[in-house]
Order: sequence, then structure tokens, then C-alpha cells
Amino acid sequence: MRRVDTPHTLCRMRNNDFLDAIRRSLAPWCAVCGVERGDPVCPGCLEDFLPENVRRCGRCGNRLSARLDAAVENPVHDPVEKSRLAVDRDGEKSVISGENPVDIPVDFPVDHAVDLCGGCLAHRRRFDATVALADYAAPISGMIAALKFQGRLDLGYAFGRLLARRAARLSGPEFDALIPIPVAPQRLRGRGYNQAEEIARGTAAGLGRPVLARHLIRTSDGPAQHDLPLAQRRTGIRGAFALRVPLPGAIRCVALIDDVMTSGSTLDEAAAVLKRAGVERVVNLVVARTP
Repeated sequence: MRRVDTPHTLCRMRNNDFLDAIRRSLAPWCAVCGVERGDPVCPGCLEDFLPENVRRCGRCGNRLSARLDAAVENPVHDPVEKSRLAVDRDGEKSVISGENPVDIPVDFPVDHAVDLCGGCLAHRRRFDATVALADYAAPISGMIAALKFQGRLDLGYAFGRLLARRAARLSGPEFDALIPIPVAPQRLRGRGYNQAEEIARGTAAGLGRPVLARHLIRTSDGPAQHDLPLAQRRTGIRGAFALRVPLPGAIRCVALIDDVMTSGSTLDEAAAVLKRAGVERVVNLVVARTP
């Protein structure tokens, strides 16, 4: 049946268009381009620099091939069971049989709902999932630098709001709290703020969850992770975090907030501390993931 628009319907449509125009005119300038209005990023920049349709590892957020050949890219996520998870006779390790066998621990948690990269198949992670807004590349890398070194705290809040929208689409339990990755005291004194905490404020505003910014502390400092070889990143960060005060008893699912995820060693060490304290699920929410 053909719909007939009554005068009342036409009036309501015009009112909605008018309200949408008002909202667009009052929106701030796009945080990326500064040319179009955005909330906080305009649709064009979202599509160009912060796309949501990027295929990433469900555990560490690493970019995966765009093709969906699960049997080759990730034998664990294989709906037609062309490859299988099998345990050898000694029970000491498991192997994934298929075109590219990979040795993994026998009790490795397998999630058939997500794709996993080769690194996450081969090595245990203490965190459970990662949400990354973008790859660490221009112009996002320049925005992160402005947030960290030029006092552009507004960018941190904008990133946090975008992370909240992505995180709200995750399956699984809701977050009980958000915990920003802490910086060393001397760096905090020199910079005057923790960029991860500024991002967490925007995320908390979008998710309606508390930020526990004083519970997790950094007990040691060293060179920036991106300045170290991969092996040193994993060993140099061990023991770098501790809980200053116990977490509230009801905290079971936590989101760790950071600006850039490189090897994942920093977030993995922080997740280990939280898991030992009784947290059951840790999800990383990061602005950028290094390719």
C-alpha cells in the first residue's frame, strides 16, 4: 500500500530536518580536519582515517588481511572445519592442523567468534580483547603527539568518545571500570597530565563507567617502548606496575585505556597485575595500533 503523507507527517519531517540542521550547526569543528563540523569527527574523516570495517585480531587489535580465508589466515576461526585444534599424544602442547601449523599451549583459550593473528595464536596474552580506533599513521599519529606533548587535551576527550562508541558494540560483559595506563611520576611531573587518563575521561562520559586513575601505578620507568627491540619490550616492562590500593570487590571486567599499542607488552603486564587481583576480563581500548 502506498503511504500518503498527511500534513501532520510532513510537518514532523520538516521539524526533524530543522533540528538536524541545528545540531550540525552547533557541533564543534572536526577534531581531524578542522574544516567540517563533527561530533567529534566529521563523517568524511571517520571513513578516511578511522574506519570501522578494518579486519583486526580480536585479541591484540593487529590489522589482518582483508580477505576472509579463515582456513589459511586463522585456522581456529574456521566455520567449515577445514582445519582443527588437536592435542598431541603427550598432551604437552596443541597444534593447529592446516596449511600453516602453529604450536600453542594446550590450555590456550580459543574463541571461535573472533579472528586471531599468528602472534596471539603462538603466545599467551593476559588481556582478552583489544579495540583500536586506527593504525598508527598520519594524521592520527600527529594528533596523538599533539595530545602528549602540546597539551591538546581536547583530542584526548574526542578519542575517548570514539572509543566509547566502538566499545559499546563489543559482545560480553559490560565494563565495571576504566583504568588508564599510568605514566612514571617523573614523566607526569614534566608533562603535567597523563594522556591515557584524558582519553579515559571521554570514554567514561560515553559509557557511564567510573575511571579508576589512582589504583594502578607505575613502579619503574625506562625508555619508550617504541625505542626498544621486541625482545627488550617484553622483558623491560616486567614488574613495572602494581596496585596502590585494592580494587573494589565488584570489579570483574576492566577496560585498560592507552594512546598507542606497539607490541602489547605494556598492556599485557598491566593486565597480568589486574588478573592477579581478581579481575576476570581485561579489554584494551587504544587509539592507535602500530602496523
